[in-house]
Amino acid sequence: MAAGKLSANFSPDGSRIPILLIGVVAILVAAANAFADPLIGAIAVVGVCGATILALRPAYAVTLLLGAFLVTYPWWLQGRGALTLNNVLGAWLGILMLYRMWQTGDWSILRNRELQLMLAIAAVLLFSRFAQRPDEHTMQIVAPLIAGEYDPARVIVSRLVFFLFLIYYIRTPEQVRLIFLLAVTLMVLSGFAAIWMVLTGGGFEGYRARSGMFIAAGGNPNRLALTAVIGIISLWYLMQWLRNSLATAVISLIIGVLVLAVFMAGSRSGVVALGIGTLILFVEGGLSPRKIVLGALAGLMATMLVVRAAPEKALERLSSLPGLESAESDLGAGSVERRGYTAALAVELAQRNPLIGVGIGNWEITRYLTDPARHVTPPHSAVLLALAEGGIITVALYLWLLVRTLRHFLDSAAALAGPEHSGYVQWMAKSLRASFIVFLAMSLVGDLWLNILFYWFVGLGVTLSRAIFEPHEAAEPGEEPVLVGAVA
Repeated sequence: MAAGKLSANFSPDGSRIPILLIGVVAILVAAANAFADPLIGAIAVVGVCGATILALRPAYAVTLLLGAFLVTYPWWLQGRGALTLNNVLGAWLGILMLYRMWQTGDWSILRNRELQLMLAIAAVLLFSRFAQRPDEHTMQIVAPLIAGEYDPARVIVSRLVFFLFLIYYIRTPEQVRLIFLLAVTLMVLSGFAAIWMVLTGGGFEGYRARSGMFIAAGGNPNRLALTAVIGIISLWYLMQWLRNSLATAVISLIIGVLVLAVFMAGSRSGVVALGIGTLILFVEGGLSPRKIVLGALAGLMATMLVVRAAPEKALERLSSLPGLESAESDLGAGSVERRGYTAALAVELAQRNPLIGVGIGNWEITRYLTDPARHVTPPHSAVLLALAEGGIITVALYLWLLVRTLRHFLDSAAALAGPEHSGYVQWMAKSLRASFIVFLAMSLVGDLWLNILFYWFVGLGVTLSRAIFEPHEAAEPGEEPVLVGAVA
């Protein structure tokens, strides 16, 4: 769990010189543009100010980069070609990181075990991709079927770079809170937006709640339901931390809306995630008659809300389970059958290449060439997809990484379990522990290990554990470390 000794907001005197030189040149360019075109000049000045702030406070740049991954931002911010917001932020953070590491001689970030595991996973998947790639003639045949901007190979590299920036620049409890709050806030807002979409006549298939307005992944009903459950867990622990009557009333109302969003999404996996999350929250701290009565009342109220507000088709889809006699006529039964068929195909492909799989991004090609139905849909399971594309080696590396991350959250929550630790760090530790357990369970039925939330979880596992158990690593040089017990 070693990481760089340089704080995220620390910049030695010498390291400011390149920033100042770049700033002087940029200001001169901005001034020249201002005389030629005031609008261009204004944009240049804003860009210079923003770049200066991000250079001196790179934690803000990492937060902005996370937001760029999570949301679908307007077209005028997307850029063209390689000149995108993500690439510009990544290049800026990369230059600063390399300069700092070169100046201080501290390359200890490369010893971080989670980073090493992610590098190994990417290396196996990319090697297998090129080793198992079909010949040019076959690629020309299948190219129109898999054409698109989404390339898993490019995605895993960009996510890996983001993870590196996250564990390098995010160090103090306040910075961890910034990264945590951004994602949770967007999850909650996505739930509200999805319900509004259904109420206004939209939604997936005309009745399933979804919305990519705040979190791009929310455009998929299953992932919307998962993010809503994570939001519910975080809000529940926030309510326990604040212990304020007004806050309890407001947060309870928001939780009720998110519960409704899970059911309106018509996602069976989402309902299972909600059940797992509820069970974790319910049994924590032991059972008591009061807790059982309050839990029963909350469940009754949630049931009444869902039955009255959720679309009938969504509830019917949730009730269509495999093995039931009525499943063939119920909504969603076809989805269950397709998932089973695709899972069997993924296992078959994995058996052909057991060690390194068919390679990242080659699933669609291999399935099209193998499946008589000529479909290219994914196996709807992170485990099966990793097994098919990366083989046993990749799955083993993923399991090692996931166990370490879960241990980070379990140890962090246990270390802050006492009443003397009542600050926001305890809230984050408990929320992430329960949310990650739900995330792990949903990885069995969802393609989640390339999603940005996977890297968010693993990165926060590293940074939160470091802030709790290695506060000296996060302290400003010459300053006392911030002890989490003193954080209110």
